Amino acid sequence: MPRQYYELLFRLDRVEARLLWFTNHVDGVVVDPGGCVPAFEFKDGLMEFARSLGVVLTIEEPVLHDLDTVTAWLQAPCGEFIDCNTLLSAWNLFDDIAKSVDNDRARRFREVDASFPKRHYDKLFAGCNLPVFTPEGKHYDPIWNDSEVDDLSRLLALGLALFRNVVQLREGL
Repeated sequence: MPRQYYELLFRLDRVEARLLWFTNHVDGVVVDPGGCVPAFEFKDGLMEFARSLGVVLTIEEPVLHDLDTVTAWLQAPCGEFIDCNTLLSAWNLFDDIAKSVDNDRARRFREVDASFPKRHYDKLFAGCNLPVFTPEGKHYDPIWNDSEVDDLSRLLALGLALFRNVVQLREGL
């Protein structure tokens, strides 16, 4: 299956920007020859970048990855205030970046992620209450113990540090 490319929208430090995300057998993000992930504040910059690579974007309204919310949660991690959708989206994004970039931070994230209990991911996923997986009239609100909160905050802090290290805001080509 050939790669399909999409606009991935994120907010960090109150700035919304976008980068190129792809899917096929393995999901990932486009990385430049210097090992950075180019990001663009404006869609035109992203489209110009995609054209320069000969990439055709699949047009779909992007979902916002709110890394400001992740940053705020990491300042005072608490199990009572876990937004499953936001944290799971961030985890998936950090994982895709870690698979696409080859540096020490990416390797460290992959190591920690690989050793992470699968039940944490499953708990976040279930807490998203996706209609296709959640029976009608049901709602799951996960209860997080201190150890799980510590684990999540450690992994997401590593992912956020990786993101800040490799994602590079550009104005266009």
